[in-house]
Amino acid sequence: MNRILLHVAGALATLVCTVFTSMAQTTPQTRENNQVCMDPIVGAARGPFINTARTSGLCVGCGGSSASAIVDGNLNNVATIDLGVSAAGGFRISVKDSLQYYPGGNEVGFVVRNRTNGLLGLLDASLLNQFVIRTYRTGNPNPVETASFSSGTGVLKAAVLGGSGDGRQVLSFVTSQDFDEVELAYTGAVTAGRLVDVFYAFEGPANCPKDCANAILSAGESATVTTGSISPLPLGASCVLGSLSGEANLIDADSTTNFATITSTVGLACTRYIEVRSNTTYPAGYEAGFLVDNGDGIIGLNLLGGVTITTYRNGTVSESFSGTGLVGASVLGATSRVQLGFKAAQPFNSIRISLTGISVAVNLRVFHAYVKADTDSDGIADCMDKCATGSDLLDADGDGTPDGCDQNVADISVSKTVSSATATVGSSVTFTVSATRTAQFNATGLVIRDTLARGFTYVSHTASPGTVYDPVTGRWTIGSALAGPATSVNLAIAVTVDSVGVTSNVAEVIRSFESDPDSSPGNGNFAEDDIASSCVSVPVRICEGASLQLSAPASYTTGVEWFRTIDNVTTSVATTPTFSASLSGSYSFTATGMSGCVSGNCCPVIIIVDPAPVPVIIASSSTICAGTSATLTVSNAAPGITYVWSNGTTGPTLEVTPRTTTVYSVSATTTAGGCSGVSTFTIVVNQPPVQAPIVALCGPTGNTGYSFSINPTTTGSTTTYFVKVGDAPEAGPYEYGVARTFDNNTGNLSVVIRDAQTNCSILLPVVAPANCQTCPPKVCVPIRIARTQ
Repeated sequence: MNRILLHVAGALATLVCTVFTSMAQTTPQTRENNQVCMDPIVGAARGPFINTARTSGLCVGCGGSSASAIVDGNLNNVATIDLGVSAAGGFRISVKDSLQYYPGGNEVGFVVRNRTNGLLGLLDASLLNQFVIRTYRTGNPNPVETASFSSGTGVLKAAVLGGSGDGRQVLSFVTSQDFDEVELAYTGAVTAGRLVDVFYAFEGPANCPKDCANAILSAGESATVTTGSISPLPLGASCVLGSLSGEANLIDADSTTNFATITSTVGLACTRYIEVRSNTTYPAGYEAGFLVDNGDGIIGLNLLGGVTITTYRNGTVSESFSGTGLVGASVLGATSRVQLGFKAAQPFNSIRISLTGISVAVNLRVFHAYVKADTDSDGIADCMDKCATGSDLLDADGDGTPDGCDQNVADISVSKTVSSATATVGSSVTFTVSATRTAQFNATGLVIRDTLARGFTYVSHTASPGTVYDPVTGRWTIGSALAGPATSVNLAIAVTVDSVGVTSNVAEVIRSFESDPDSSPGNGNFAEDDIASSCVSVPVRICEGASLQLSAPASYTTGVEWFRTIDNVTTSVATTPTFSASLSGSYSFTATGMSGCVSGNCCPVIIIVDPAPVPVIIASSSTICAGTSATLTVSNAAPGITYVWSNGTTGPTLEVTPRTTTVYSVSATTTAGGCSGVSTFTIVVNQPPVQAPIVALCGPTGNTGYSFSINPTTTGSTTTYFVKVGDAPEAGPYEYGVARTFDNNTGNLSVVIRDAQTNCSILLPVVAPANCQTCPPKVCVPIRIARTQ
């Protein structure tokens, strides 16, 4: 036989690795915990692939195919390790899942089979001690956990794969940490003639049954036991040595502790046997055999060569197999016990185990006879069947349900709620998305898109364990979280609200590995149950006299009717696709012939009409004299309103000093709605009296002081005035246009002239005249007269 040793898994495995490494870069890993016993890590079209970096020593031409057989979903296909040829990098096969990881506490392992020199036989302790299983997790180049057999006392356990009938065994251990990759490695020396077939890797709940042998006991089967010796020599001479004892223990209530013993010496030609007969006749297809061990150690090939198991029907031989023909032989758990049997092709009701002379002394301990049912002949015992009437050995999509009973259907429904349907700008709300499957169908490869619309800002999220939400892409990757016990998963997204009006958030299934009987992923059809929306209404404030134009979506153009609700009273307000709303209230619409919930119906448009504020101005004085000040105040000023005066000053008060009569205005604008109102106020400014400089005149000769006249001028209707000289009391009123003289003044002084009607005044200076003479008393003097020509 030509053998080609491959140090890589082959072109196909490399391609699969490349494809799914790329997929892993874009699709986050989700947790798979579907609680399917011995769930094969297969389905190369989806996530599992052979990690070529940790795979070497495979053999083509040894009866097995390339490494890709391990993940192709056909559980009968194998990759073969040739332990008789040196392998660079050792003998290793590693299976990685790019899309999923598996939780600690699950069991993980491989289904394998031993072939020695072309014959199916035991994967005995000496060989098992050279195997380890390692787990890995993405991002950690080192093993997460390593399990070894250690002659049955290690973490790695070996068990029969019940019903296979061709020597398949299970090597596995229960993990304590999460993993996404499992590696089977042989660490021993090159051993000529030995091949190990690797069927597939698997994971699943701990303590799942690997076998379901039915012990034939008197209590359940009305079984009887007989023993005997057969000698090829006269008078049974060769049967003197050796012994048989404890045969009653085979059919007592204890099927795992009590045993019968067949003792044989080296080269003993005598055959000793124990036979168990049942009142039940088992049909062809059942496995028949005995649970045994070697009291002196694990059963080896030498001992196995002396063992024969025979089935009978009513005392007549049906079939018989010996030695390596007992392909059901397998190591069970952490003990040295094995099941020795074969798959019957003829009906039977009695099973015999015989031991003939061998090359070693032995104490063969026999615990009980057993049968295993495989009514659909798929190589999986009935108690482990996933498909009761179909083959369990093909799972092309790797979803844990064999193709023989996989309907490849998952009915997914999506619902969505929001913590508050009404909000204000800057407030926070939380959207909750729920994905639910019908109980009878598992869902795998599930992805829901929930991208936040404009008007929302992402804050945080919480997703069900094992699922991953990316707020940048809006992809909620559920994967296989809805396979197994879980029928519903949830995603809560907290956001802040940034805009007024109605803003919707939509969640829809965009990928599923199964078909949905009533929905299609990603088609945006709200009539289906794999899409849901929820929305938030933030009231829109408009000013009195303004309006909002509301429009139904373009697809809702027939039978549109708008409604306004105010004070729990709803009335119809329009029957056109577009409607102009100017009154406060909640507005929604309906459209005949349309299904599904649109935002206008789920969340109404809430309009609040704000009246324009009308500022009321009061003044400290509405009439002032030129040069004096007055204070203007908005008497009804309120919070939330901005006040701006006509000169640019802001605030509810303004101090002014106008020189002439002036009109002032103030605008009041609401902060919330921007509504404005304007008011004005006039400050009347009266001018002071207009007066020319006062002329002072010297008094009569001989008098002291001087006199001055006041003759003010005026405009308008003012006719009188008052005068105050120095500290003297105010005098008047006097009429304009009539001169007044004031005497007996000396030195410069000031005069205050106040208009009697406007009360406005002017301060004028009075300058004393110079060189006023004081004359003596009168005397008579002559007058000289002269004529001129």
